[in-house]
Amino acid sequence: MKLLRLILKEILIMRNMFLTGENIRDIKSACHFEYADYLYDKKDIENATIHYNKAINLNPKNYYAYWGLTASLIAKGLFIEAMESCDKGISVKSDSRFFILQSIIYTALGKPDIAEEARLKTLKYFNNKLDVAYDALGYMYYRFNMLDRAEHYLKEALAANPGEAGIHYNLAIIYSKKHQHQMAKEEFQKVLELSSSNRSKENRYKKYAEKALKNVNI
Repeated sequence: MKLLRLILKEILIMRNMFLTGENIRDIKSACHFEYADYLYDKKDIENATIHYNKAINLNPKNYYAYWGLTASLIAKGLFIEAMESCDKGISVKSDSRFFILQSIIYTALGKPDIAEEARLKTLKYFNNKLDVAYDALGYMYYRFNMLDRAEHYLKEALAANPGEAGIHYNLAIIYSKKHQHQMAKEEFQKVLELSSSNRSKENRYKKYAEKALKNVNI
Protein backbone atom coordinates (compact mmCIF):
# COMPACT_ATOMS: atom_id res chain seq x y z
CA MET A 1 0.00 0.00 0.00
CA LYS A 2 2.81 2.44 0.90
CA LEU A 3 4.63 1.60 -2.32
CA LEU A 4 1.45 2.24 -4.31
CA ARG A 5 1.03 5.62 -2.61
CA LEU A 6 4.64 6.44 -3.46
CA ILE A 7 4.11 5.58 -7.13
CA LEU A 8 0.95 7.69 -7.31
CA LYS A 9 2.67 10.57 -5.55
CA GLU A 10 5.65 10.47 -7.92
CA ILE A 11 3.31 10.43 -10.94
CA LEU A 12 1.54 13.50 -9.55
CA ILE A 13 4.86 15.25 -8.87
CA MET A 14 6.13 14.56 -12.38
CA ARG A 15 2.88 15.79 -13.90
CA ASN A 16 2.77 19.00 -11.86
CA MET A 17 6.44 19.82 -12.35
CA PHE A 18 6.21 19.14 -16.09
CA LEU A 19 3.17 21.39 -16.43
CA THR A 20 4.94 24.22 -14.60
CA GLY A 21 7.92 24.01 -16.92
CA GLU A 22 10.45 22.36 -14.59
CA ASN A 23 13.43 20.79 -16.32
CA ILE A 24 13.81 17.04 -16.45
CA ARG A 25 16.78 16.93 -14.06
CA ASP A 26 14.79 18.69 -11.34
CA ILE A 27 11.87 16.34 -11.92
CA LYS A 28 14.15 13.31 -11.59
CA SER A 29 15.70 14.85 -8.47
CA ALA A 30 12.29 15.21 -6.85
CA CYS A 31 11.46 11.59 -7.64
CA HIS A 32 14.74 10.33 -6.18
CA PHE A 33 14.04 12.35 -3.04
CA GLU A 34 10.57 10.86 -2.62
CA TYR A 35 11.93 7.35 -3.12
CA ALA A 36 14.74 8.03 -0.65
CA ASP A 37 12.19 9.16 1.95
CA TYR A 38 10.22 5.97 1.33
CA LEU A 39 13.37 3.90 1.91
CA TYR A 40 14.27 5.92 5.01
CA ASP A 41 10.84 5.22 6.52
CA LYS A 42 11.42 1.53 5.83
CA LYS A 43 14.75 1.89 7.71
CA ASP A 44 16.72 1.04 4.58
CA ILE A 45 19.16 3.84 5.41
CA GLU A 46 21.92 2.67 3.11
CA ASN A 47 19.82 2.82 -0.05
CA ALA A 48 18.05 5.96 1.14
CA THR A 49 21.47 7.63 1.33
CA ILE A 50 22.20 6.61 -2.25
CA HIS A 51 18.99 8.16 -3.56
CA TYR A 52 19.34 11.35 -1.53
CA ASN A 53 22.77 11.76 -3.15
CA LYS A 54 21.29 11.10 -6.59
CA ALA A 55 18.66 13.77 -5.95
CA ILE A 56 21.38 16.26 -4.99
CA ASN A 57 23.56 15.40 -7.97
CA LEU A 58 20.64 16.07 -10.28
CA ASN A 59 19.62 19.28 -8.50
CA PRO A 60 22.17 20.78 -6.08
CA LYS A 61 19.47 23.18 -4.86
CA ASN A 62 17.19 20.42 -3.63
CA TYR A 63 17.47 21.31 0.04
CA TYR A 64 14.92 18.64 0.98
CA ALA A 65 17.42 16.07 -0.23
CA TYR A 66 20.17 17.65 1.88
CA TRP A 67 17.91 17.39 4.90
CA GLY A 68 17.20 13.73 4.20
CA LEU A 69 20.86 12.98 3.53
CA THR A 70 21.88 14.64 6.78
CA ALA A 71 19.32 12.61 8.71
CA SER A 72 20.53 9.41 7.05
CA LEU A 73 24.15 10.16 7.93
CA ILE A 74 23.19 10.85 11.54
CA ALA A 75 21.33 7.53 11.63
CA LYS A 76 24.51 5.85 10.38
CA GLY A 77 26.62 7.60 13.04
CA LEU A 78 28.60 9.56 10.43
CA PHE A 79 28.40 12.89 12.24
CA ILE A 80 31.22 14.73 10.48
CA GLU A 81 29.76 13.87 7.08
CA ALA A 82 26.32 14.79 8.40
CA MET A 83 27.58 18.23 9.41
CA GLU A 84 29.03 18.80 5.93
CA SER A 85 25.68 17.88 4.38
CA CYS A 86 23.84 20.08 6.84
CA ASP A 87 26.06 23.09 6.09
CA LYS A 88 25.48 22.63 2.35
CA GLY A 89 21.74 22.47 2.95
CA ILE A 90 21.82 25.70 4.95
CA SER A 91 23.75 27.36 2.11
CA VAL A 92 20.82 26.52 -0.18
CA LYS A 93 18.07 27.51 2.24
CA SER A 94 18.17 28.45 5.90
CA ASP A 95 15.57 26.24 7.57
CA SER A 96 14.70 25.30 11.16
CA ARG A 97 15.16 21.60 10.44
CA PHE A 98 18.80 22.07 9.54
CA PHE A 99 19.52 23.87 12.81
CA ILE A 100 17.71 21.15 14.75
CA LEU A 101 19.92 18.60 13.00
CA GLN A 102 22.97 20.72 13.82
CA SER A 103 21.97 20.64 17.48
CA ILE A 104 21.68 16.86 17.35
CA ILE A 105 25.02 16.45 15.59
CA TYR A 106 26.91 18.65 18.04
CA THR A 107 25.23 16.89 20.97
CA ALA A 108 26.39 13.54 19.57
CA LEU A 109 29.90 14.96 19.10
CA GLY A 110 30.03 16.05 22.74
CA LYS A 111 29.88 19.78 22.02
CA PRO A 112 26.91 20.97 24.11
CA ASP A 113 27.74 24.69 23.86
CA ILE A 114 27.67 24.68 20.05
CA ALA A 115 24.58 22.44 20.14
CA GLU A 116 22.88 25.09 22.27
CA GLU A 117 23.82 27.81 19.77
CA ALA A 118 22.21 25.78 17.00
CA ARG A 119 19.12 25.20 19.12
CA LEU A 120 18.70 28.91 19.77
CA LYS A 121 18.78 29.57 16.03
CA THR A 122 15.65 27.46 15.63
CA LEU A 123 13.51 29.72 17.79
CA LYS A 124 12.96 32.45 15.21
CA TYR A 125 11.50 29.88 12.82
CA PHE A 126 8.82 29.10 15.41
CA ASN A 127 8.10 32.79 16.17
CA ASN A 128 9.86 32.26 19.50
CA LYS A 129 7.07 29.95 20.64
CA LEU A 130 9.05 27.78 23.02
CA ASP A 131 6.46 25.02 23.27
CA VAL A 132 6.37 24.50 19.50
CA ALA A 133 10.16 24.74 19.13
CA TYR A 134 10.92 22.34 21.97
CA ASP A 135 8.25 19.92 20.78
CA ALA A 136 9.94 19.86 17.36
CA LEU A 137 13.33 19.28 18.99
CA GLY A 138 11.94 16.50 21.14
CA TYR A 139 10.40 14.77 18.14
CA MET A 140 13.63 14.94 16.17
CA TYR A 141 15.71 13.53 19.01
CA TYR A 142 13.13 10.75 19.31
CA ARG A 143 13.56 9.95 15.62
CA PHE A 144 17.21 9.26 16.26
CA ASN A 145 16.46 7.23 19.39
CA MET A 146 18.14 9.83 21.63
CA LEU A 147 15.40 9.36 24.18
CA ASP A 148 16.85 11.21 27.16
CA ARG A 149 17.31 14.37 25.10
CA ALA A 150 13.86 13.94 23.59
CA GLU A 151 12.37 13.69 27.08
CA HIS A 152 14.31 16.78 28.19
CA TYR A 153 12.98 18.96 25.38
CA LEU A 154 9.42 17.72 25.68
CA LYS A 155 9.46 18.61 29.37
CA GLU A 156 10.75 22.06 28.38
CA ALA A 157 7.86 22.31 25.93
CA LEU A 158 5.38 21.44 28.68
CA ALA A 159 6.95 24.00 30.99
CA ALA A 160 6.11 26.60 28.34
CA ASN A 161 2.64 25.20 27.60
CA PRO A 162 1.42 22.60 30.11
CA GLY A 163 -2.04 22.47 28.56
CA GLU A 164 -1.05 21.14 25.14
CA ALA A 165 -2.38 17.61 24.78
CA GLY A 166 -0.11 16.78 21.85
CA ILE A 167 3.05 17.40 23.86
CA HIS A 168 1.80 15.20 26.69
CA TYR A 169 1.10 12.51 24.10
CA ASN A 170 4.61 12.77 22.66
CA LEU A 171 6.14 12.56 26.14
CA ALA A 172 4.03 9.47 26.85
CA ILE A 173 5.45 7.84 23.72
CA ILE A 174 8.97 8.54 24.99
CA TYR A 175 8.16 6.96 28.35
CA SER A 176 6.68 3.93 26.60
CA LYS A 177 9.82 3.60 24.51
CA LYS A 178 11.92 3.74 27.69
CA HIS A 179 9.66 1.10 29.31
CA GLN A 180 8.57 3.59 31.98
CA HIS A 181 5.02 2.38 31.69
CA GLN A 182 3.47 4.00 34.77
CA MET A 183 4.75 7.42 33.69
CA ALA A 184 3.51 6.77 30.16
CA LYS A 185 0.07 5.88 31.50
CA GLU A 186 -0.06 9.10 33.52
CA GLU A 187 0.79 11.18 30.45
CA PHE A 188 -1.80 9.40 28.32
CA GLN A 189 -4.36 10.11 31.04
CA LYS A 190 -3.43 13.81 30.91
CA VAL A 191 -4.11 13.75 27.18
CA LEU A 192 -7.63 12.48 27.87
CA GLU A 193 -8.17 15.11 30.57
CA LEU A 194 -7.05 17.95 28.29
CA SER A 195 -8.95 16.80 25.23
CA SER A 196 -12.26 18.46 24.54
CA SER A 197 -15.01 17.87 22.02
CA ASN A 198 -14.65 21.27 20.35
CA ARG A 199 -10.96 20.94 19.52
CA SER A 200 -10.46 18.56 16.63
CA LYS A 201 -6.67 18.44 16.95
CA GLU A 202 -6.86 17.36 20.58
CA ASN A 203 -9.61 14.88 19.73
CA ARG A 204 -7.11 13.23 17.43
CA TYR A 205 -4.68 12.83 20.32
CA LYS A 206 -7.52 11.62 22.52
CA LYS A 207 -8.15 8.74 20.12
CA TYR A 208 -4.43 7.94 20.01
CA ALA A 209 -4.20 8.01 23.81
CA GLU A 210 -7.23 5.77 24.27
CA LYS A 211 -5.73 3.23 21.91
CA ALA A 212 -2.27 3.48 23.51
CA LEU A 213 -3.62 2.99 27.03
CA LYS A 214 -4.94 -0.42 26.05
CA ASN A 215 -1.39 -1.48 25.23
CA VAL A 216 0.46 0.03 28.21
CA ASN A 217 1.95 -2.67 30.40
CA ILE A 218 2.08 -1.77 34.09
